Amino acid sequence: ANCRKPITLPSGRVLKEDDEAFRSYQFYVFAKEVLADAQRLHPKLEFLIGGYLYAAVPPPEYAFAPMTSVMFCPYPKCCSEPVYCDDHNAKWHARCEQWAKSGALINLYEYYGNAFGSGRPGADMAQKDLVYWSKLGFSGKMYAEQPADVRWKDFVKCGSAETAKLVDILPKD
Repeated sequence: ANCRKPITLPSGRVLKEDDEAFRSYQFYVFAKEVLADAQRLHPKLEFLIGGYLYAAVPPPEYAFAPMTSVMFCPYPKCCSEPVYCDDHNAKWHARCEQWAKSGALINLYEYYGNAFGSGRPGADMAQKDLVYWSKLGFSGKMYAEQPADVRWKDFVKCGSAETAKLVDILPKD
């Protein structure tokens, strides 16, 4: 089947089906085609792509279209250590560094809200991660499963449409 056919990158490198970037690369190529079609009708359309699960792998040798941003979600990772802790999160640290060099505007999706109901250390890890991502040049936008000012008891009452919120964050050192 064509969906399993190896992909030859511009450098000549071949991505095979067992390469962790294979499905990611396919996905982003497809997304770019969708965006091109949509922008023919709506030239100022901005495009947000979910960089989650297999698409959390930065596609190698890929040129993102203008007005494209990726909602990167480093999941699953060790939440008791910062994302840059190579003892527990080496894969995600490397991916963060790769995304920073990708040319895409990077927004974030995180599950910190699950930890905020019980306070720290979730807040401590979020602070460390956000400062790190800010230094990498990621945007100040984060999508989360709950707004930043909702406590756990209120979160449990929220319907699913209420839970995914965009939080504009500009971390401080």
